[in-house]
Amino acid sequence: MKKSIAVESRQELFGAVLHPNHDWTKNTPGKAQFLKFGNTILCNFHGLWVRDIFKQDNQQRLEQSKQIRTLLNNLDGEKIICGDFNIVTESQSIAILEKGMRNLIKEFNITSTRSSHYTKDLKFADYILVSAGIKVKDFKVLQDEVSDHLALMLNFENRRK
Repeated sequence: MKKSIAVESRQELFGAVLHPNHDWTKNTPGKAQFLKFGNTILCNFHGLWVRDIFKQDNQQRLEQSKQIRTLLNNLDGEKIICGDFNIVTESQSIAILEKGMRNLIKEFNITSTRSSHYTKDLKFADYILVSAGIKVKDFKVLQDEVSDHLALMLNFENRRK
């Protein structure tokens, strides 16, 4: 984000304080951060990772999506949700997040958001969803390999300034 853009407010959801006995081998709690600048709400979301069900719906993932959707519905402005959602594109969890949004991964026919460092078959983890008032000037998956995720780049304009 440009230094010239003033962040007006910030909010966090799921900022869980991990207990000393938290078992990282079974799941990692998700987190969502919200920034408001001008008439734009940006949500960076890192979804719950659950080892045993590998990116499929479960009650916790559905609840995360519902909480984010409720919060977004109560905020004025155009919205962008981005990040590592840790869910498959066909899930009910992503359908909840997509309500009233455009899924740029689907719209731009992206075939993978993973680098060669990721060897499993499922090639999606990262998404960008935008509301109707966001004009997409450019969107692409950058091919620089620094982790098992590829960076997503969005150049946009808020039509409703």
